[in-house]
This record gives sequence, C-alpha cells and structure tokens, in this order.
Amino acid sequence: MNRLITLLLIAHAASVAAGQTWEKLIAPGVTYRMELDSGAPRMIHAVRVLPDMHPVSTLPELAQGRVFATDPTKGRETVSRMAARTGAVVTINADFFPFSGDPVGLMIRDSELISLPFKNRSVAVWGKQGISFGSVETKATITAEGGDELVLNGLNQECGINEITLFTEVSGQAMCKHPNRLYAVLKPRENARLTANGQLDAVVDFLLEGTESVPIQPGNILLAANGTKTPWLASLRPGQRLTVRARSVGMDLGKVEHAIAGGPTLVRDGKPVTDWSFQGFGDSFANRRHPRTAIGRGPNGEIWLVAVDGRQKLSDGATLGELATIMLNLGCTDAINLDGGGSTTLNLLGLTVNRPSEQTERAVANGIVVMSTLPAVEDSPFVIAAPEQVVSGDVMTLEVRRPDGVVLQNSEVLWAALGKGWIDQGGRLRSSDPGTIVVQAFVRGQVVTKQIEVVAKR
Repeated sequence: MNRLITLLLIAHAASVAAGQTWEKLIAPGVTYRMELDSGAPRMIHAVRVLPDMHPVSTLPELAQGRVFATDPTKGRETVSRMAARTGAVVTINADFFPFSGDPVGLMIRDSELISLPFKNRSVAVWGKQGISFGSVETKATITAEGGDELVLNGLNQECGINEITLFTEVSGQAMCKHPNRLYAVLKPRENARLTANGQLDAVVDFLLEGTESVPIQPGNILLAANGTKTPWLASLRPGQRLTVRARSVGMDLGKVEHAIAGGPTLVRDGKPVTDWSFQGFGDSFANRRHPRTAIGRGPNGEIWLVAVDGRQKLSDGATLGELATIMLNLGCTDAINLDGGGSTTLNLLGLTVNRPSEQTERAVANGIVVMSTLPAVEDSPFVIAAPEQVVSGDVMTLEVRRPDGVVLQNSEVLWAALGKGWIDQGGRLRSSDPGTIVVQAFVRGQVVTKQIEVVAKR
C-alpha cells in the first residue's frame, strides 16, 4: 500500500493532438495530470481530487496561517513554504491580493468568515454538500449597546480613509495607515467566531491611539477607525457590549465550511462563460495569454486544481477562453479563474512541478491545500542518473537509481525542473539556453536533486 501511496502511473503516456499526457497517483483519490500541447505551446498541470475519499480533505489556507505579519512579506508566503508548513500533498495559489497582502475576495475556513467578498467576483464554496460556484454579497454591521447599527467597511483588511474595520484573531494584527486613527480592543464571547450568516458578541476592553499596526493578542478582536468614523469609536466605553452581524446573499452558505474567491467565471453548467468585464477584468487580462490558475468541479463532484505555465518559451500560457476550454476538456461542469501570472504555482509532495513565470516563486496571500496520508520515507538513498554537463538543445531521458545501480520504474517518480531546461513526467529532459538546470525527483518519500550545466553549441 505504501508503494501505491507514493506514486503510481495510473495511465500510460498517451498521444493527444500535438502533445502528450501523463497521469500519476499522488495519494488515494488524488491524481496529477501533466499535459504537453506542443502546438500552442502550452504545459498544463492538473490535479483531480475525488469527493468523499477518506482521509483526503481540501482546505483554503492563509499564508503563514494569518492575514498579516510584521515581517517584510506582509503575511504572504510562497506556495512551497505553505506546503512544507502544512504537510499538504497538494498546494496551489488561490485569490488575488493587494500590496497590503490580504486576500481580495471571500474566504471562509472551517465556517469562519475571514475575508469579505469582492463585488461580483466568482467564488468556490464547499463542504459536506460538495463544491459549487457563484458570487456572494456580504453585509457586516456592528451595533453598540444602546446605539445605532453601523455598517463595517471591511474585515481583516487594511482600514481605509473614513472607514471602520473589524480585525479578528486570525488577522494577526490590525492595520490603519491613515491619520486620526483609533483602535478599540474587544473581548469576544469565548470561542466565538464570525460566520457568513452569523453573530459575534463582544465587550469593549479599552481604546488606544496606536501606530499603523497593532498586534492582536490571543482571545481579542480589534476595531480600527479613522477620519469621519473615529468619533463613533471614541464614544465607546469599557464594558460596553457590541454585536457584530454578517448576512450573505447570492448563495446558500448555511452549510458551507470553506470558500475561496477568484474570478472571473470560466465555465457554468458545462458551457464557457465570457462576461469578463462584469467582474471587472479587462481585455488584456482576458484575451492575452498568461500563466493561469483555476479550480473546477467535475460531473461527479470531483475537484480539479489547474495551473497553466506561461510567459516562457516552453509554454505561452492561456487566454481565459483557452483556460475555459482546458477546464471543459478535463470534464468540468463549472470552473472559475484564480490569481495567475507570477502567482501561478503548483506544489505536489513538496515539489514545485510547474515553472513559475518569474523563475522564482511569488509569495501569495492564500492557497488551497489538499491533505492526505503522506508517503512513507524509504531510508535508501537515490540518485538521478544524468550527465554533469549537456549541450544546449540536447534531449535525453533521465532515470532514478539506487546506489547499487538498480533503476526505479518511472511510475514511482515525480519529476520537476527549473532553470535552462524542462522535464516531462516521462523523465525526458530538454535543455535550452546555456546556464544551469536544477532537476528534482520525488521518489519513495524523498526529494532528490541534480544540477546540470548547459553549455553552448560550438
């Protein structure tokens, strides 16, 4: 069974129009598919997660486990670090994010509302009822005991001019860079969490005139206000009761456990969707080829996570229309686009299998992780059988071997490469320009690395 969990080739490399496909089992119920379309050219990486497959679970994940951080990353994290921190078998980037580093749209984890929806933007929501897609509007309000109801301008996002924003413990810190700011530290009811259609009760602890950011201590939540909203906050007194309410419309979120946002919609009810402008996306974003990330639903409720490489010689990327076609070809009945470009990253078992367009990973605000049983680690060391140096343009098939020279079956090997070369899941390496190729192979619980120098043709 361990060998099965490690990696199995479940479908042989098959010829398709102008390319090839490979499929490998990552964990029970989790399959990786790599497709090379040499005509575009385009490299497609797709993961299929079967529903109701114990112990597999698909979760949204905040970078560093919180919205903001005091380090220079502003709470962001690379997908590979997210994978290492969580121990996920699959990790992929998710929502768009601003310079401040918080997710732009809706995010719900374990029924807790972490980020409010962005107007008209697509969302994926899932739980025991399966996964579905649509758009959501959420109104969050706060009422002080004996006072009027006030609409909150934000949740766990930087407090803007003349705004009042709520920061829950998962935020890590409250942030407001505008003058005349004021903070209120609140004590919520024990174990209270705000849901998409719920209520959170708290008591005012004290007010403070803080700096641009104030850490949130365990068990606290904070309100931040500035400009015209500051007098309301200043009127609060210690011990006063407050009630926060959230109401969401557009989708039934009553039984939703998790949600992640993106946009725009790619496929709805088995048909491509092209209303990019309705969700605020322009022509250059939609109709030019870029690296792309997407999430979709198959006909039997399976979840598809897709990364398309782009802005590289080996892969030009995809337009949104082409991405919709990719999702349809995978059998998706519904799908939405997620953040792409330099953010597009797919990590399997600790190995980044796609090629980020900026050559290094971009730190992102959140992601989607698939948790399952990790493969057992075999003590025997392995090596990648490859020359130390190759000539630009060389093509060769690599192998993973034991120290005694025994070659492992390619069905057990997951391949990846960065730098001046590309490798497919058949182990076939193609070198390009002079420089360095870093080849990695995941095999029997280990990541094996080989560095190869590429020299110019004479």
